[in-house]
Amino acid sequence: MIHECTSGKVWHKQDDTFFIPKAIFNIYFKSPLINRNAKNMVLAEIFALLLDFDLKDVAYAADVAELSYCITVCQTGIIMNFCGFSDKLQMLFQKVIEHMNTFEVKETQFNMVKEQATRAYYNRIIKPEKLVR
Repeated sequence: MIHECTSGKVWHKQDDTFFIPKAIFNIYFKSPLINRNAKNMVLAEIFALLLDFDLKDVAYAADVAELSYCITVCQTGIIMNFCGFSDKLQMLFQKVIEHMNTFEVKETQFNMVKEQATRAYYNRIIKPEKLVR
C-alpha cells in the first residue's frame, strides 16, 4: 500500500514476472441512498445500464486499445473497474467520467433499458432454485 486516507487506499505492485505495463483501477462511489429502498436500487441499476449503453462507442475503442471497464451496482454504491495498459487507462477513465456527468437519456433508450431490466428481474425471480428455498 502506498497511500491510505479516509476516502480511499492506493496499492501498487510491479509486474516482476512478465514486465507488462498493465494496471487495474477501481473506484467506488458509496451512497447510503442506494440501499434505502428497492426503488433506489432499481434506479441505480437503470442508471448504470443507461451509462453503459451510452458508452458503447467508447467501449469499442477501448477494447481495440486493450482497455476495459465495468460498471456495477451493489448495496452500498456504484463500482467502476478499469483495466488495461497503464499509459492509456487514464484516458478511458476520463472519458467514462465525462459521459457520466454529461450524458442525456432519450425516451427510447430509457424504455429499452427498462424493459431489459424488467426481464432480468423477472428471470431472477422465477429461477427454480430460488423458488424451492
